[in-house]
Amino acid sequence: MLLAMTLIVTYATALPATHATEYSEAETWSIETDVDISGDIIGEVSTLDGYSVNATAGETQIVWTIPSGSAMVVEDKVFMSEGDTVIFNLSYTLASASIRVGVYSATSGYQYMTASNGLFVATLTIEEPGVKYIRILNTSSSEVQVIGTYTINATSPFTYMFTDTENDACLSSVYGEYRSGTDKYHYAIDIIGSKTAIKGRSVYNTLAGTVKYCELFSDGITCVAVLHENGLTSRYLHMDISSNIYLGKYVATGEQVGTVSDKGSPNAFHLHYDLNTAGYVYGTYFSTSNTIDPTYVFPNVQFTVSQ
Repeated sequence: MLLAMTLIVTYATALPATHATEYSEAETWSIETDVDISGDIIGEVSTLDGYSVNATAGETQIVWTIPSGSAMVVEDKVFMSEGDTVIFNLSYTLASASIRVGVYSATSGYQYMTASNGLFVATLTIEEPGVKYIRILNTSSSEVQVIGTYTINATSPFTYMFTDTENDACLSSVYGEYRSGTDKYHYAIDIIGSKTAIKGRSVYNTLAGTVKYCELFSDGITCVAVLHENGLTSRYLHMDISSNIYLGKYVATGEQVGTVSDKGSPNAFHLHYDLNTAGYVYGTYFSTSNTIDPTYVFPNVQFTVSQ
């Protein structure tokens, strides 16, 4: 499993001074959904105010040299909700070059603003929830050096589905894992007990929403799907569903939805949890474009992977 890690680098280069003029968000932010990120370069960052992927807040410094036509990105990914912000305070040379600065998400594309005068001071407000990372694209014909900071202001609205995060955070299957038996990828996490048996453990709803699916699949797997107010859908599979959970019910954050069982996977007690934008219907084709790695919405849970 790839866990996010902040790269700590010390730079002697001076940061740009705070500029008085800020770009107009309403007029200049754009969204591009069809973006090829296969050639993006990982850029190193250093922390100024204790920023880490778990804190999802704080000021982070970058000193990047970006080749012509290339994009540089931050390796760390952060779950951000609608209305969260990223504050950029950057300068770059050559000042006549054109760059695009913003955040990228597999589910919503590249939200960016174009700068072409050597300075970039702006506040980006997230329009769609998802796992995001900082991305700067050099659209000019010359190499550019970008120096400055960005500040992420984000908090995850999700709460963990188990009360014991130390014992109930071991994964037997990670997000995006390829399964040769089915020739498919598993865009979810399977949670098992790390120190104690997880069988019968109470499962709590991770975020308030409405139950859109509460049935037994044809293969014997039980599924509860909750559509949240932010447009994301959580699905809980293989549970013994609580008797008070039914189609159309509004379930609060932290309300019990079931207990861990082996429905559809005899003697393999675990909880399958996925988070998607594709809807709640069983059989919907899931991919990286319409699912989110659930580990990113629980930044304070230290997941481990079963060997």
